[in-house]
Amino acid sequence: METSQGFAYLMLLLDCLNTIAKSSDYRLLTDYLPAISKEDSTLIGTVFDYTFNQFKRLITVQEMADLSRMSLSTFSRFFKRSTKKSYMEFLKEVRTGYACKLLIETRQTISEICFESGYNNLANFNRQFKESKGVSPGNFRKRFVTNQP
Repeated sequence: METSQGFAYLMLLLDCLNTIAKSSDYRLLTDYLPAISKEDSTLIGTVFDYTFNQFKRLITVQEMADLSRMSLSTFSRFFKRSTKKSYMEFLKEVRTGYACKLLIETRQTISEICFESGYNNLANFNRQFKESKGVSPGNFRKRFVTNQP
């Protein structure tokens, strides 16, 4: 009896693995990033540090190109090759991440969070936040608050 039950579980496991293997509904957890040179890694680190320290104000791609001592197009290609996203996509992620932190940890208004996160237009902030997180800033806050113990 135990042997047949064990066999049934094994068949169930194999069936599950087969279903998973055939599924096209998946999300990549990480991208393979080719190794970059130490010099390029240092430069990307400089760009990241600068962005994390300055994201609350207007930052242009040209400013980052100047910081990197590259032309605008060279910097854009370099950044995209190194990170698999444009600089503006990266900046949006940094700002949105900071806005999420403020939505969770503070009682500031959405408008205050918008401007403190580096956006200069509330409508644009709401649109970009929803594109990034799938919900509005207000609904993001409500979801988090209702999921608290």
